[in-house]
Formats: sequence, structure tokens, C-alpha cells
Amino acid sequence: MIPATLEGGRIALPSISLHATASKLAHILTICAARLKQRRTLSMLSDNALRDIGLTRSDVDREIHRALWYL
Repeated sequence: MIPATLEGGRIALPSISLHATASKLAHILTICAARLKQRRTLSMLSDNALRDIGLTRSDVDREIHRALWYL
């Protein structure tokens, strides 16, 4: 939430750098794209490969159905 102040009877919002906002959005989208790629790769592993890394198919199913913004 952006804090607002009251100045001369008007609400004044702090200035927001459009460049900084676009940069943060680009960073978030990059992270989401990387997670999507990792989850696709994980979903293609065989049960034997999953067992080698200590995961089960249900672990993978749970992970690939999580929202991209969750860690």
C-alpha cells in the first residue's frame, strides 16, 4: 500500500519511479518464467530419476500446481 499525505486539503501520493516499477516487474516475470521452466523439467523426470533426488510423483504434482509466485 502506498502511503498518502494530506497537503492543503488535497491527497498527495508519493512519486513512483516508472522505471523502477518496470524493472521490478521484469525481475518478477523472469523469476516466474524460470520457475515454470524448472517445474516443466521436473514433471518430465521418470519415477527412477525422482527417486534418485528424493522426490515422489506426488511431490512433483504438488509443486507443479503451485502458483508461480510461491517459493
